Amino acid sequence: MIWARSLPDAYGYAWRDTIVLDESRYTEAEGEDTLRHEIAHVLTFEAHPDATGHGPEFRAMRKRLDAAIEAWEEEA
Repeated sequence: MIWARSLPDAYGYAWRDTIVLDESRYTEAEGEDTLRHEIAHVLTFEAHPDATGHGPEFRAMRKRLDAAIEAWEEEA
């Protein structure tokens, strides 16, 4: 993960195994959702190298990630 001083049009982005977050926009309120979003991109790229953007592979991965986090939180 890399912290950027500012990104022109995003809170963060991911490409392959790297997540970049905009430290000037990162807030507690938006941070967790942004981080989950970008982690889902990384996991999608790993599982589906030809996937692009916010397609069906990404949406399915985000649902799986959210469900796994929620199950972990319930156990804690």
